[in-house]
Amino acid sequence: MLPYRGPFNPYLASDKDIEDLLLFTQRREILWNNFLRWRTEIKKMLGDSTFWVNGSFVTTKPDPEDIDVVVLVSFQAYKQANISNPSKLSALKTIFRQKRDGSKERVQPYGGLIDSFIVPCDNIDKDDVNLKYWDRQWSGINESKHYLSTSLSQKGFLEVR
Repeated sequence: MLPYRGPFNPYLASDKDIEDLLLFTQRREILWNNFLRWRTEIKKMLGDSTFWVNGSFVTTKPDPEDIDVVVLVSFQAYKQANISNPSKLSALKTIFRQKRDGSKERVQPYGGLIDSFIVPCDNIDKDDVNLKYWDRQWSGINESKHYLSTSLSQKGFLEVR
């Protein structure tokens, strides 16, 4: 687990850094290759973006279920994508859909391999409510994860461009 470095201070990681450090199982390689394809689609649709990567993928867990990612994009790019191709935009992010029985179903891109959330913002502003939420979420320790045994109250996450 990455040590916490303070609010809005993720570890910067290149694709090569991730490939050298985190692709130590076949499952991780599958997740990463799908992330790269997904990221290419996001960039085509939304332009310059910042990706905060988190979850078990940034731990030593051998076979994470997915890659958790928050995409920071400009308001204008998000608005334009939502107007020009809303169904494609929806297909690239995690959505919650109402089932017939009234319960909610979580639908993630790439068959569940990517758990993605798109956050429109024009800069990383520490006063932005949405960014505060995601910074707090991404640095928080999920104690319900039984594979995680730690006395830490916060952890670091990655920023990949």
